[in-house]
Amino acid sequence: MIEHVCGPPYPLKAAGRCLCCGEDVYEVRHVRDDPEHPLDGQPVRLGPQRESGTQVAFLLSNGSEVAISFCCACADAIRPEHYRALWRACVLRADVSLALAGRRVTERRVVWARSLATYPIAQLRRRHEVDGLLALDRRHVHA
Repeated sequence: MIEHVCGPPYPLKAAGRCLCCGEDVYEVRHVRDDPEHPLDGQPVRLGPQRESGTQVAFLLSNGSEVAISFCCACADAIRPEHYRALWRACVLRADVSLALAGRRVTERRVVWARSLATYPIAQLRRRHEVDGLLALDRRHVHA
């Protein structure tokens, strides 16, 4: 693992990897192998979550929740001042997904603006695997 940076070490958030340091937090069963594709080298088929991984659930400003995957070390280091940078990385990945799905630029701009108007305001909980069972851990939650 590399030092916590509160943002992706590469241009896009990758499925199954820590948003901050890029460490695999799920077993990666298949990686995209297409040099012409924007998501080349990113996981496309995942297995179970690794012991080093966790998901942090954030409360968004509109009252909804979102769970983002991190390694445990980066999850411990996240502070409220990091929330916007983390959320922007998620919004950018969503925009790329919309572009790959063939959505028009104007439609993507509307989604982008709405997504950025909504932002994380608090961490709610973490979840991780313990002996093959899903466990919620509220001890590491920062308000």
